[in-house]
Amino acid sequence: KRSITQKNFLCKRGKLSLRGKSDKRINFSVCSPGSVGEIDEKYIKQIRRLDNYTDQILYYIRSNYSENDYLIKEVGLNKAVGEVLIKNRDDLLENKINIQVDLNNYSVFTDSKWFQFILNQIINNSIKYKKNNNSFINITAHEEKDKIILSVYDNGIGIPSKDIKRVFDKS
Repeated sequence: KRSITQKNFLCKRGKLSLRGKSDKRINFSVCSPGSVGEIDEKYIKQIRRLDNYTDQILYYIRSNYSENDYLIKEVGLNKAVGEVLIKNRDDLLENKINIQVDLNNYSVFTDSKWFQFILNQIINNSIKYKKNNNSFINITAHEEKDKIILSVYDNGIGIPSKDIKRVFDKS
């Protein structure tokens, strides 16, 4: 039996972003014992979950002072939604979720960070509560009078009717 110091380790370098006042970035390495070319996906999945939980914590803390944190500007929906989907790419592929997007090149005035945070939470819940087969997420935008309506629909298991009133509660 080889000791741990004799094993080969493959490290995948990445960045875990913590957004605070100074917008600091923390570097991390994921090391997996084994032969070269082998990465333990369990570690990668845990890092993605940690990244999402860190974002949640920071945004919930910041939400108490949100009036000081908004930066409203024109945001292209294709770009903003695309960035959220790329962030969730591995989970979407792993869970075999079909993505359908039709945003008609609309732009909206919003705070890009908060918009992406909220959309990311919706996408994560869609992944978490997906059906076992033929899962999909459909993201569309259409114009209605003087506003753009963004809709996110999935065919997951849904929210029990008794919990609907709590969907937008902070916890």
